[in-house]
Amino acid sequence: MPWPGQLMGADPALNSTETLLRNIQGLLKVAADNARQQERQINYEKAELKMGVLREKESRESMERKLQEEQKLRVMYQRRLKKERRFRRKLQEQLMGHEAKRRTQFEESLRKRPGRGLPRHASVYRLPERLYKANEGVVRPPGQQPPPPHGPPPVSSPMPG
Repeated sequence: MPWPGQLMGADPALNSTETLLRNIQGLLKVAADNARQQERQINYEKAELKMGVLREKESRESMERKLQEEQKLRVMYQRRLKKERRFRRKLQEQLMGHEAKRRTQFEESLRKRPGRGLPRHASVYRLPERLYKANEGVVRPPGQQPPPPHGPPPVSSPMPG
């Protein structure tokens, strides 16, 4: 189909200008479509980046909450441990006080026995075996050794066996 300028017998230079303008108009239309497509792509990428940032922010906040919970637990456990250590130390001191008191009472009872003084055996000054067993697993302060676990020396019978 002929162009409107050709029907009227127009100048061929005018036809080439008209063709040029139509080509330019087509190119502008393609450029505008490309620009819109790029704009859509950029907006889509921006939205994806925003979602990624939100996910990272939520993840970070979650980690921070977990960290705070763990720090609270650590503080609570440290307090418990400190209380337990104080309690153990107090029990140990009480136990040592009771042991010293019993030893003193035992020595006093031996002194009060008629006709006998304190025996010269080192084993007499040691606690009875039942007290050693009661003290197993007791935490002792550094430098203090547990007493040797043996009782009084065996008594030999005057009668032959």
